[in-house]
Amino acid sequence: MFKVSHTTLVVVSGLVWLVVGSILLPMGVNFVVEALLRENASLSHPVLNFLTPYVGGKEQSALVWMGLAMLVGFFKGRRLFSKTVQRSVDRILTLPDPVSLRQIYTPGYYLLLGAMMGMGIAVRFLPQDVRGGVDNAIGCALINGAALYFRRAWSLYRRASV
Repeated sequence: MFKVSHTTLVVVSGLVWLVVGSILLPMGVNFVVEALLRENASLSHPVLNFLTPYVGGKEQSALVWMGLAMLVGFFKGRRLFSKTVQRSVDRILTLPDPVSLRQIYTPGYYLLLGAMMGMGIAVRFLPQDVRGGVDNAIGCALINGAALYFRRAWSLYRRASV
């Protein structure tokens, strides 16, 4: 089986998070923009309709909504995902070096990924502006988590090269 170093395994984990976040973030922006451009926005886009009187227009409400979602994603990535990244890297470091690429995640982690994909499918039934905000927040959080993985990988690389 293909074996890699701990640092490489941490980088691969970060790349997985980065790719998924990079898919979700623009998808969320597209959902919000599409909700904004719909003719019948008055009935089916609750967040944009709620924000519009407070910010001065539908375009501004879309920007505020995307900004709020990304802010939530930023803090989620920094607070919640930092613990997940820490546990994942600590588990990787307990494995023998070099380690099989199949051991990148635990079976429980794969169950968590499946549950998150199921939630992503369930979100399809929400209004577009809500779905766009959720995708923005999760995408931003995952990209932030990927950055945490890359920082840990860099510190592991520097420690190994000294």
